[in-house]
Amino acid sequence: MMLRLVVQLLTIAVLAAVVSCKLKPTNYGKEVLCEGCHAAISELNKFLERSKKHNDPVDRRVNDAIKRACVIDHLRAYEFSPPTMKKVCDYWTVDYKEELIDVVKAHIDDKVEQELQLCFEVTDVCVGVDRGQFRINKYKGPRRRKAPKSDKNRKKTEL
Repeated sequence: MMLRLVVQLLTIAVLAAVVSCKLKPTNYGKEVLCEGCHAAISELNKFLERSKKHNDPVDRRVNDAIKRACVIDHLRAYEFSPPTMKKVCDYWTVDYKEELIDVVKAHIDDKVEQELQLCFEVTDVCVGVDRGQFRINKYKGPRRRKAPKSDKNRKKTEL
């Protein structure tokens, strides 16, 4: 009886997470949002790496890194113009701040898993985006485990 209740609660939690994964309102296309998600995770981790020398608590380090991640001069290495990347990076660090904090803290030393979680699972913004066609940043996405290719494949595996 107790096991059945636990399973039902977990099922409800998973369904709630899937339903809540819709993107928050924005005017940017999926490719720009995907590149922005990648940039936010990458830049945030650069600041986290630098702050490892300090003995600050993880919460403080993560919050400080989020505040510094979207500096326009650091966003020149990405596909879209630095002003666009700044706006999209800000979108991630403001509108998805809680999700970003949760993902980073859960996988503090694993940038690949952070990106898989935020960009492919929590929001599914990068699902189906072919970044191999980008001119500058031909990064195809995290490689450790297979990232979902498209919504069609994802739905088949969920059934």
